[in-house]
Amino acid sequence: MNATRSRRTIAAIVAFAAIAAAPLGQMAATAEEPGPANSSNASLINPAAKARLTIHKYEGAAIPGAASNGTQIDSQTLIGKKTVDNVEFKITKVKGVDLTTYEGWRKAKEYRGDLRTVKGALSTDSGDIKTGTTENGGVLKFENLAVGLYYVEEVSAPAGYTKAAPFLVTLPMTNPTDLNQWMYDVHAYPKNTKDEVEKTVKDAGSMTADTTGASETASSVTYTIKTSIGDGMDFSTMGMYSVYDHLDSRVSFQGIQVALSENPVNLERDTDYRVHINNEIVMESEQEETVKSPKMAGAHIRVNFTEDGIKKLVQHSSNDVMVTIKAKVLKTDAEALGTTDGKITNKASLIPNKAWYEQQPGTNPDSPPEDPTDPKTPPTEPGLPTGEVESRYGAIQIKKVDSEETNRTLDGAQFTLYKGTKSRDASTPRCTTEDVKAENKIAGPITTVSGLATFSGLQLSNFYDGKMQEELQTYCLLETKAPEGYNLNAEPIAFYVTQAGKYTEVNANTQQHQVPNQKTSITNSLPLTGGAGVGMLGVLGLVLGAGGVGYYVVSSRRDNEAEADA
Repeated sequence: MNATRSRRTIAAIVAFAAIAAAPLGQMAATAEEPGPANSSNASLINPAAKARLTIHKYEGAAIPGAASNGTQIDSQTLIGKKTVDNVEFKITKVKGVDLTTYEGWRKAKEYRGDLRTVKGALSTDSGDIKTGTTENGGVLKFENLAVGLYYVEEVSAPAGYTKAAPFLVTLPMTNPTDLNQWMYDVHAYPKNTKDEVEKTVKDAGSMTADTTGASETASSVTYTIKTSIGDGMDFSTMGMYSVYDHLDSRVSFQGIQVALSENPVNLERDTDYRVHINNEIVMESEQEETVKSPKMAGAHIRVNFTEDGIKKLVQHSSNDVMVTIKAKVLKTDAEALGTTDGKITNKASLIPNKAWYEQQPGTNPDSPPEDPTDPKTPPTEPGLPTGEVESRYGAIQIKKVDSEETNRTLDGAQFTLYKGTKSRDASTPRCTTEDVKAENKIAGPITTVSGLATFSGLQLSNFYDGKMQEELQTYCLLETKAPEGYNLNAEPIAFYVTQAGKYTEVNANTQQHQVPNQKTSITNSLPLTGGAGVGMLGVLGLVLGAGGVGYYVVSSRRDNEAEADA
């Protein structure tokens, strides 16, 4: 009896450290029921019996109140929990483990103590290896299995899920509700966590143009990375948490903030997390000086949580981690953007826990992987990727021509570009004198050469903050110097930029603007002092003056004669 109790004690230790309870999934009809029990004595294993292993997959790392004893749990336990289909499993029988003997159970316990040691004992017989995929509510059944010890591994999971760790299961197990017999119908609930990553960009009004005299915000871009925290984990199961970002070479790192989405608990830099930039740890006190380095363009950024930080994440797992990266697009790359497709793209990634990282392709399961929290050894695959966000920029070319001879281009005109107001009118942009103030200046003045002037690195009017927009950003062009012999344009010219990248041939699309100038001519000029017009007025004045004098002389004579007659 003592040997029997010892064997069952070992069985209880071995079987289900990695199995948690969950509700019963939809059962499929089977041709043969598990068992039967040993006909001599139900307390002994029937080596000829057939066993069944049913795997249930639910989203979440743990099932509250569930027991790891191989039984199925009442469905009321997890009302509202999401089942997970399309998870592939593989089970392999372990050679040389006879569960009808005490020695077999002792060997099973050794394997359970270090799963790496079991790899060499796995059967290669095709009859001892089975695969399947969860379906119809996260359920997978392996039927008609021979009695023995099995190695269960999750081969693949849907995108965004951390695979469950491999585990060993004995078939049969001691029946927890009747300790005098064995249970050949076993239910397992490997843990799965879903990890979500999302990235957004705020870049409205950003430019790569020469923003001389303009506000610094004219080139600012803010990336926000939102990452979930694994449900139901503890510190040991999470193990690590890293958020990774690699900026485009035309974008320069300016600062970073890390916080929880809702909970007021503060995350303290250098205590709860460390910031690695270009494989170096940058302390908070060093950041202001660091951002001045030219190496900040295209920076590799990683936020690695410390032990203290991971404990906070575990305690507040209903939150998301919010990593905000402040950056700026480089003015010197305006032309470079103009010669490409005009798009700056960016995506981030998350290493949600140690188990996820150790499951990645290329990681050797028999030896510890490179530590992704070490800034000197960044992993080849940095984590679960976010979607890609874009910033889009284009160019505008000005062609200066004579208003009457439009084939005649004009050199020497100067133009300054200003940022106008947003407009919902997609067909007719408008500018006012209020738009062309100094604080709205973007670039210029630029002088026409061969009649042409180009403004590059302008954010698209209809695409900003990562998506197409209804309110279009307007640009206002002001002629600040006219070509010699011509008049200035009397009002600012409004336009949109709607095509990413460099303009094509002149007049090929709306991103070339032909600006005519009127000549300065005699028909619209005031007369000059000493000119022919003034001379004629002088002659006419002399004539009128002489006439006036003659009239005065004649009138005086008449008056004198009249007085004499009286």
